[in-house]
Amino acid sequence: MPDDSIEDVMWWVLYYKRMYGLTNKTQDYSMLDKLSYDDYQEIYEMIKRVPYGNIYYDVDIMTEYRLSNMLGLVMLYTNYTSNRAYEYYIKDYDKASEIYELLNIAFNKYYTYQAEKKLNYALYLDVMVDLLSTSAFKYYSKNNYYDGTSKIDVTNIPLPDYICNATDTIKINEYFKKAILFTDESKLFIRSIYKGSVNYLHALHKYCPEDKEIRYRMLNVIVNKFQPMYKKGELNDR
Repeated sequence: MPDDSIEDVMWWVLYYKRMYGLTNKTQDYSMLDKLSYDDYQEIYEMIKRVPYGNIYYDVDIMTEYRLSNMLGLVMLYTNYTSNRAYEYYIKDYDKASEIYELLNIAFNKYYTYQAEKKLNYALYLDVMVDLLSTSAFKYYSKNNYYDGTSKIDVTNIPLPDYICNATDTIKINEYFKKAILFTDESKLFIRSIYKGSVNYLHALHKYCPEDKEIRYRMLNVIVNKFQPMYKKGELNDR
């Protein structure tokens, strides 16, 4: 195969989904902890290859779902529910900014060609919120607030000025606004609005003076409009 081929990456993702059950019907994540440190280094290297590589064989399942495969790689790499993923990822949180840029490149190049566009856009927004939250979680981890396995209430942990003024903190508002607009228009559920990341938004509103009004409005929309709909089952993950 040519040096810039990524067929092996695409097949790896498809094989992983089948082998570990990461499909819509069976969400069994128990096998994640069996991946080694070297496995996660390999996943990181694959993430770097996808946006720039080429697919030479015209196989629909690879070409048509290229962005979703990229999203799958990033979500696997940054999945905090896996002890092994956290063990690897915490060693170098700075990789988050690189992955953020790579995923943006892939999104801008391949989103228009995707099947299930709405779902891929929802996943993209979800992953971007997670990536932009890593500078704060690095702070939480270094100060023993977070070990990658237990759930923490970050709304009770003050954030220092350097986190409040970080570029990532400013960018995260943009993705929350996009997620709220998307959910309002499509009625598709985006996990980051309702699960852990919304607690981070609470923490930003509570401890960071910049953009407090924007975050206050976001939280009002999430709590008063979308969360009641989610609890009633009117929103779903498709």
